[in-house]
Amino acid sequence: MNSKMKEKDIKLDNSMPVNRWFDHFRKRFGLKNVKIPSKLNKTLKKMEQNKTAASRYRQKKRAGQESPTGECKDLEKKNEVLKEKADSLAKEIQYLKDLIEEVRKAREKKWVPQLG
Repeated sequence: MNSKMKEKDIKLDNSMPVNRWFDHFRKRFGLKNVKIPSKLNKTLKKMEQNKTAASRYRQKKRAGQESPTGECKDLEKKNEVLKEKADSLAKEIQYLKDLIEEVRKAREKKWVPQLG
C-alpha cells in the first residue's frame, strides 16, 4: 500500500452511491481495468441499504419520543379543563339541592294541617 494512503480516504461516504464510490476508488489508486466484484457490489449495496434503514429507524424513533410529550401536555390541559368543569357542576348541584331544601321547608311552614 502507498504510504500516503490513509484509512479515512477509503471510507464509504453516505452522500456517495456505491458505484460512484468504487469509480472514485479505481481512479484514486490507478485501477482502471478492474470491475466491481459482484460480491463486493452486493455487500456495499447492503451496507448502504442498512445505513439508510438505520437512519429512517432513528428518525421514526425520535418522532415517536417527541409525539407522546406533546400528547401528554395536551391531555394535561384537557384534564385541567375537565376538573374545572366537574367542580363547577358539583357546585351547581349543591346549589340546586340547597334550593330544593329551602322550597320544601317553605311549603311545610305554609301548609299546616288543621286538626280538628
